[in-house]
Amino acid sequence: MGGVSSLESARTQVEKVQNNVSEIAARSGVGGDEGQALLRLFRSWNAEAQQVVVQISKMVDALQENVTSANRLAQENQDLTEVLNSKTSQGVFEALR
Repeated sequence: MGGVSSLESARTQVEKVQNNVSEIAARSGVGGDEGQALLRLFRSWNAEAQQVVVQISKMVDALQENVTSANRLAQENQDLTEVLNSKTSQGVFEALR
């Protein structure tokens, strides 16, 4: 599931950037209008970054669900193939009697 691990890696990177920006904003110590502007900018950016994290999480869930569904369908197909092969073999043996 390379797609899932890639998405999880992207989500982790976004979360790391969120933490880094948060630390920078907290350490900046800028007061007054500049501090308020920086805080608003950080909050806005953080909200956008969080939406990205949520969307990535949804994509990961959907991919995992698709993999589970594909595996289930593959197993069902294999089971049906085995049943059909068995019936075909049985029919051949009956015809040879």
